[in-house]
Amino acid sequence: MAGGQIRVGGGVEEFVADIRQRRGPEGVSLRDVEAMLLGYNRARAALSVDAEANWPDEEFAQWLWNHYGQRGSHGWAAEIERRATTVDAAIDEFLRLLARFRSECAAGRGDAADRPDYGLWGGSFVTLFWRRDLFGEVLADLAATGYRVLRVEAGFWHTAKDMHRDIAAALAFPGYYGRNLDALNECLGDVACHASHDRHGGGRLAIGLADYDHFAAECPYEAHALLDIISCQARNAATSGRRLLGLVHSNDPHIAFGPVGAAPVRWNDREWFSADRS
Repeated sequence: MAGGQIRVGGGVEEFVADIRQRRGPEGVSLRDVEAMLLGYNRARAALSVDAEANWPDEEFAQWLWNHYGQRGSHGWAAEIERRATTVDAAIDEFLRLLARFRSECAAGRGDAADRPDYGLWGGSFVTLFWRRDLFGEVLADLAATGYRVLRVEAGFWHTAKDMHRDIAAALAFPGYYGRNLDALNECLGDVACHASHDRHGGGRLAIGLADYDHFAAECPYEAHALLDIISCQARNAATSGRRLLGLVHSNDPHIAFGPVGAAPVRWNDREWFSADRS
């Protein structure tokens, strides 16, 4: 880089200011900054500089996905650039977000990994659970952090009609609900994506489906379709800053579903390995 080497002492803000000054009229993209910050960490490690002052790349990324309500597919810098009007505006927005991230960390709210929805709102937004106590624990934690939590007992569903009846009742669908998959998709979209249709407010909804393996055995097509609808509407909700999560409890530790919302249905982090479900 012209003008000599970037110093590795100091904080991220000073580092970014140094990069901007050295690049001059050429400018620098936020994705360049992201790559340099990772190199900055390596330089600090090589020079045995206090590791606590390192750039917290993974922690910031998780906080940003939580802040935006959706996970970017090309990294945090690309996501900030996508929302900014100019290259310089993207860097300014990054510095503003970084200040907020640090403020929330200092207040004890910034560690995304400590949030009960961490790991649930990425990918398909639909997550599998085997242990009933863990399933209940996560639902309770979501409720405690402001989610509207609906637990529906899918073990009593023997037909698609049973599913439509209970989902409509749990979500307070309107009387004209047609009790078919198209109507389910439309009405769930109204609840998940539009505040005017959510009488409970808050913009965060978690649907827990208990004993879902029974329904999947009885009505495999409808069981997969329901998860697909939840996933698609969760993605739609995320674009407007709202959240919808699907939590699926199964007594079968080996149950698997095809992709929903163009993403796989995955096990939760605490039961990711098969050995955790035996």
